[in-house]
Amino acid sequence: MRKTIVLYDGWCPFCIKSINRFKQLDWFKRIEFKSFREESIVNKYHIEIDKLEKRIHSITKNNYIEDGIHAINRICKNIPALWFLILFINFSILFGFGQKLYDWIADRRLLFPTGCNGDSCTIPNISKIKDKEL
Repeated sequence: MRKTIVLYDGWCPFCIKSINRFKQLDWFKRIEFKSFREESIVNKYHIEIDKLEKRIHSITKNNYIEDGIHAINRICKNIPALWFLILFINFSILFGFGQKLYDWIADRRLLFPTGCNGDSCTIPNISKIKDKEL
């Protein structure tokens, strides 16, 4: 049986720490977490790098792609220990503030304490790096 795939930013300390917590709770191993920073991942799933840098993405068994709060909701639906969050997430989506809240947190993810220090917490923007190379 194919697992739900979650694409996250493997260069982001906040993202890595969050994914590690999800992995600890994924007792039934229903999710396959992959960093989109691996070149083969971007090529395989054909999602624009700018979109991947902005939001976490999930891909269901039926190849349905979700991002942001919808991907977080998909993660929670696959991890029984997080089922208690589904109702709140669904209400946040229904009332239109779920994705806004997700984007607000994602835009400020470097402000959250992750145990990193100095320059090791900066996240290079791959599209800006490519522009400089041209």
